[in-house]
Amino acid sequence: MSERRIKTMVPRVIRFLTVAALLTLATGCGPKPPGLLRALLIASGQDPDRQAALAHLADRLTERGEVAVEVARDFSVPEQPNLARGCVLVFCPGPQAELSPAARQAMLQHVRSGGGLVAMSDALSAFRGWPEWAELVGGMAAGPDGSGPCECVTLDTGHAVMLGMGGHFEIPGPPGVVEHLDPAAVVLARRVQPAQPQVWIKAAGEGRVVAVAFGRNQRALDDEWFITLLHNAIRWAGRQLPDTCHNVLTPAERQEGYEMLFNGKDLSGWPEGTAHWTVEHGELVGRADQLPADSFLIGARPYGDFILRFSVRLPDGQGNSGLIVHSGRLPDGAVLGFAVDIAPGRYGTIYEEGGQRGVLAEGWKGKGETVAILDGWNDVEVRAAGGKITVILNGLTTAEYTVTASDPEPARGPIALELHRDMHMEVRFRDMRIKRLDQ
Repeated sequence: MSERRIKTMVPRVIRFLTVAALLTLATGCGPKPPGLLRALLIASGQDPDRQAALAHLADRLTERGEVAVEVARDFSVPEQPNLARGCVLVFCPGPQAELSPAARQAMLQHVRSGGGLVAMSDALSAFRGWPEWAELVGGMAAGPDGSGPCECVTLDTGHAVMLGMGGHFEIPGPPGVVEHLDPAAVVLARRVQPAQPQVWIKAAGEGRVVAVAFGRNQRALDDEWFITLLHNAIRWAGRQLPDTCHNVLTPAERQEGYEMLFNGKDLSGWPEGTAHWTVEHGELVGRADQLPADSFLIGARPYGDFILRFSVRLPDGQGNSGLIVHSGRLPDGAVLGFAVDIAPGRYGTIYEEGGQRGVLAEGWKGKGETVAILDGWNDVEVRAAGGKITVILNGLTTAEYTVTASDPEPARGPIALELHRDMHMEVRFRDMRIKRLDQ
């Protein structure tokens, strides 16, 4: 048989393969190394040039290791589909692609029963006549916005999908215009301007779903940032990468003498001011709605010299909170002490809570403003030692203040968390751990 004849037959053969047969094709003719995660990149409905680019992307992803990615140019299943449970489906169909009813059912069953799904670029604007698809992936996009590039902010640098991406990254080519997002979806990265979600995750039954709104042109498919993100997404969706475990000490922290300040389960250890605080999904959540006065959640134990580490987020990028150290009570229910500000325009600043002096050490201009993620998770370290308080925001030292004789007592006190008056706001804390230095 001529080589030309073989080439013309390939698309027809693939068109009639079952999903199980496609997965056999995806694993290659010979045995794969143990533990290699199988992924099938569905490129149905794409033009030949785009399919060739996606095939090259599959090779690049496979070269990274830990995954074996193959491209299928069509997707058709029999009435009794038999999808391999351990496979991750990576969907990048053309905008006009359609799935048969049997294929749709197989897809839903695969993901809901524990399979992985990564929906990228055109997948978020496809299948508009299939409402369950939008529900499965957690959102829909209208298509590209301009010509790019897409400059993004990472909202949760600790999540496995975002490993190696840093706080900011840029993808060549246009971003997606997201027109619907499921409230259950967790946004991991958004566009800088306008602030539109570009990467999010969602649970679907027992399965894991990752949606990536960009990746529509050749430059994006060749970009190292994009390949890193997609490689992470495939491994996380296939449970090769676990979720980050929050509110637990690392072995090194345990050996160094750290202890958890928040257990991730309830308000144990925080006995005062609990009216506006709750625990949700392992996060200590405070909500305020036009409070008449500042409100404080106050911990039970006093601390003098210590190192405190925590992560904090203002979900909508608005509000005014703070973490107060060396706190003492005032008669009207307020506290006094040194506040580490958590607010737009104030991140990384040390402020005198309950006093008259206001800002003690400016930490925003030229410092906090360069590293703060206003609507994402920020890692903060506060050191109080030898009469000096230091704030480190996302790895950058933003403020230092040396205590003087004019500073009010006490020199030790419980940790307090603030909800500011006269506004609607929400603040979330997690991974709060502390090491005493004066034991």
